[in-house]
Amino acid sequence: TPTYIEKYCASGHQGVVGAAQALPFPSSHFQTVWSIGLLHHLSDEVAKQAVEEMSRVCRSDGWVVILDAVMPSPPWGRPIAYVLRRLDRGSFVRQEAGLDAILRDVAGSGAIHRYRHTYTLYGHEFLLFRFRPGSRQIEDWRKESS
Repeated sequence: TPTYIEKYCASGHQGVVGAAQALPFPSSHFQTVWSIGLLHHLSDEVAKQAVEEMSRVCRSDGWVVILDAVMPSPPWGRPIAYVLRRLDRGSFVRQEAGLDAILRDVAGSGAIHRYRHTYTLYGHEFLLFRFRPGSRQIEDWRKESS
């Protein structure tokens, strides 16, 4: 938002305002593109467009990294986390399969490294995805990061 960017720039940093589904950068501009906690604020259609844009502005040898909230599974196993996710300001907190589908539509099934993590005392869960734009190579993230 313009207000956040104004405060960020006032602290000596550079920032731009743009829409996730129409990023104001040229193609293949960044080595790495990060999205943290954004997609659960976007409808499925806009989230898919945003991931396509992330892929567009990332170099083919770079990485797109997406971390986003998902509903706990099973909900009765983490009832507090379930209620808190239902109350989240993001109107589109998805089940794991829903977020998976959005990413696989853009990245392809073989290109994604994914990791599901439970954190906090209440059992909030998130998915972490990493993929190379245009790649169809299957890689094992856990081996690479150890």
